[in-house]
Amino acid sequence: MTLLVSAQRRRDKAVEDDPRCLRMIKRIDDELLDGLLRQADKAPRRRAHHNLHMSEDEVVLRLCIALKHGTYVRPHCHRVSGKWELLLVLRGSVDLLLYDEAGRLEARHAMSAVGGLTAVELSAETWHSIATTGEDAVLMEVKAGPFVPTAPEEFAAWAPAEGAAGVAAFQE
Repeated sequence: MTLLVSAQRRRDKAVEDDPRCLRMIKRIDDELLDGLLRQADKAPRRRAHHNLHMSEDEVVLRLCIALKHGTYVRPHCHRVSGKWELLLVLRGSVDLLLYDEAGRLEARHAMSAVGGLTAVELSAETWHSIATTGEDAVLMEVKAGPFVPTAPEEFAAWAPAEGAAGVAAFQE
């Protein structure tokens, strides 16, 4: 218990020291998004995230996710956890890919920060993935908490795992 409290105090102090957090305001600005994209540039998975929630136990989780061109988000759903998610494009553009149970692409929705479709809410039963359509994209994801890691059965068996042979062919 002491370790958990100590970790929470360190997290609280980090937020207090962050200039984007003024009183109870958490800012999402160019500095944050640019920094996330720089992190994603260096990351093996070509993406990075920044949590806005203070704890993974919160009722609603909020995070920004930077995606670089070529990142692979394996198709998945959230039926085990039963959780919806809301995706909002903050920068760039992506395609939201929706699949049926057998892995057939049912729909491709172009999403952009500058107009047209900018946000979607997905039910827990929806098989989906995201593909970048430009060099950079940043999404905001809002979902029900508390955090539960994606269960193995929530990843599509018909799609290659991250890092596996066949990812490039699947993305085409």
